[in-house]
Amino acid sequence: MYSLLILVLVGSFFGCQDESSKSPELNASINIEEFIFKVEEAVGDRYNIRIVYSLRRQDGEKIDPQIEFGELASSDGLRSLGASVAYSLSEDGKTIWIVEECSSSDIYDNSATHTVTLRDLKFSGDSSRDSIRGEWTAKFRVTIDEEYKELCEDKVKIQIPESDNYYYELTSIQLSEWGIHMEMKIPDNDMSEFMKWFDAYIVLQGGSTVDLEMHHSIRGKKEPFTATAETMFDDVIAFGDVYALVVCGHEIIV
Repeated sequence: MYSLLILVLVGSFFGCQDESSKSPELNASINIEEFIFKVEEAVGDRYNIRIVYSLRRQDGEKIDPQIEFGELASSDGLRSLGASVAYSLSEDGKTIWIVEECSSSDIYDNSATHTVTLRDLKFSGDSSRDSIRGEWTAKFRVTIDEEYKELCEDKVKIQIPESDNYYYELTSIQLSEWGIHMEMKIPDNDMSEFMKWFDAYIVLQGGSTVDLEMHHSIRGKKEPFTATAETMFDDVIAFGDVYALVVCGHEIIV
């Protein structure tokens, strides 16, 4: 399922390197008693990344389907990455897949060392086993795809419904095959209103649509404020498959 490991690992495989040329040691797997946790994949674009982890029993037997960590959070060394975390069980019942998706208003550093911190491995409610208490960390790097298309060559004014004088002024729309990042000027810093009115979806060449659940931010101390909206696609979307982006009802042809 997630067999592709897109990571830069430093360890015994590079024993012939000069010590002064080595990067900080990275450890993409952790033994937690009879379990093994691994960073399987870490990919994305300049603003959105997806990290896929696995949790298995070291003996290869089936795993408790409801086992999970009390806390799982990653950081790029400068900030904690606000993220969604989802657990799922493999068809053979032997692997728990954990997918962490992170979106940021700032560009990710392609060379940064990322750290995932885990706390307390917890078992399902009907298990008689106590939680495994502890804190563990794994270090890895993310493969960032730097390629994108700028869709907003000129500023685009979008009027918000139910308002005659309320506009978002789009200044940049960066589309990659992994996700999208938008920048705009807005008249106030009311996050609830921004999230209420701002919506977007992609129209594919065949006419089907892809809804976008956005991460939002607002910056600045006075009007106009700078706002961003970004998200990572559930699946990679090739540039040629995208017909248009619709933002607040305004169609932008790709």
